[in-house]
Amino acid sequence: MSPTLEVPDVEYRVRGTFLEFRPAGSGSEKMLRSRSAGSIGLSQASPRPKASVEIGAGYLADSSASTVEGKSFMSTAETNSGCVSPFGAKETRLRSAIEALYWTTCQGKQPGRGEVSDVLLHLSTLAPMPSAIKSRLMSHLLWSLGKMQHKGIKACALHDLLSCSELMTFHLSDLCAMLWGSVKLGLVELAGRIITALDSKPLEEVPPPSVANAMWCLSTLKLNTAAATSVFRKLLQLAVGAMRSFTCQGVANSLWAVAVAQDFRSAAGHFLQRAVARAMELQASLFQHEELCMAVWALGKIIGRNASDFLRGEGKCVQDWLLLAFSEATERIGRLKVQGVSMIATTLKHLKQEGFQEARSFLSAAARELSGKVHQCSGQALANLCHAFVSAIQKWPETLEKPGTYKEKVVRFAKAVAKRMGARPWDYAWRDLAAVASSFARAKLHVPEVRDFAEALLKHAEEKASLAYQDSVNLASLMNLPPKMEPRVGENPANNDRRRNRRKCKFQAP
Repeated sequence: MSPTLEVPDVEYRVRGTFLEFRPAGSGSEKMLRSRSAGSIGLSQASPRPKASVEIGAGYLADSSASTVEGKSFMSTAETNSGCVSPFGAKETRLRSAIEALYWTTCQGKQPGRGEVSDVLLHLSTLAPMPSAIKSRLMSHLLWSLGKMQHKGIKACALHDLLSCSELMTFHLSDLCAMLWGSVKLGLVELAGRIITALDSKPLEEVPPPSVANAMWCLSTLKLNTAAATSVFRKLLQLAVGAMRSFTCQGVANSLWAVAVAQDFRSAAGHFLQRAVARAMELQASLFQHEELCMAVWALGKIIGRNASDFLRGEGKCVQDWLLLAFSEATERIGRLKVQGVSMIATTLKHLKQEGFQEARSFLSAAARELSGKVHQCSGQALANLCHAFVSAIQKWPETLEKPGTYKEKVVRFAKAVAKRMGARPWDYAWRDLAAVASSFARAKLHVPEVRDFAEALLKHAEEKASLAYQDSVNLASLMNLPPKMEPRVGENPANNDRRRNRRKCKFQAP
């Protein structure tokens, strides 16, 4: 979910009110000084950074990095008059401000609004700079803006500054960081230019964390271009070879990317084996909450509906890791986000083998934990959870042998869902309402709250001429009632998913 930027190998020394920056190993070379902590100058002779730190959604900044905060660079940044620089004062101040913005963001702090606006206002100053320096500064700037989810950046200014021909001269690591920032900022056209530049370069030197992050970016963009397909294919091959160097975040990102890229699922067998083997080495307990949910969901998506056949064959390691992941998720159930629990529950519908005690334990814990958090769930999450809970009752009837265990928890969850969706149906799409009703009908949950929910939906549905026939059937089946609508002329009752996906509930809140 995140690119990799290289952290400069630098030395920081504090002398009185001065903060000095010197590239490591520079000896007695002249240093840039700044009166304010918000101004850090980079000399043109600074070496390429050596250390690499994984950054992005799950970024953990190097604790040894210095915190840099400052005011507007156009007013407070001062450079040492004795320092020899090939650039003017304006260019030096802009470079200092971008580096200050980058280091502040690396520390997880939010830069001041004035700092960001000053940098964006003077972006054109970067135009005459050498390509190597501009590459580093733009990667730091775009990553920082993407990290802070900055809104209001003008895409045209970046397009004028970064032409396709110039992007092809940028460093690979910088291009990967710029791609991540562009995706987070929603700059699709700029991301397309960066992908074209990546396609023109050999990608063998891309660091392993950047490989996973670039795969995530391409899957998120979903660009149907020759360059995007070519770059993704190259990255997939690199991921297979570099999988031993992937972190937990890299494994989760790459699995998610392959799961979303439908054209590559069938050709991802070797990659899947390597990814799961690496996940087994890292252990499920080392995955962050979001990474664990992403990895489990992606595995279920990749192996698809043929999961039972796959897990009996060469996918034994996949089954072993899934069982470990389910056990780990059960222990963390109170700390997982609702969306993450829904993602894992969705994966369980592909698992048809008996004896998945870990999966049953997870569903039981999820039903117990989420009964009081229904108001935090989206409509899609509620539909997925209800489907998973009901499917478990049908697949694993042995869970019902002990009274007061699984089914009672599901009934308690169903009551909470029925109360919430019945009281505020305008907050949900018709597709989600009908899916929940259908799940309740299959489970035969004859409780007052569920029946009141069905009656309320049918009452509203009678007034909605845009309601699809299959939705009406799902709602009516909840109470074993005949549908009060007839199929439209030319409508296939069994195949109206496309219209239901586009239709949103048209209720108005009181």
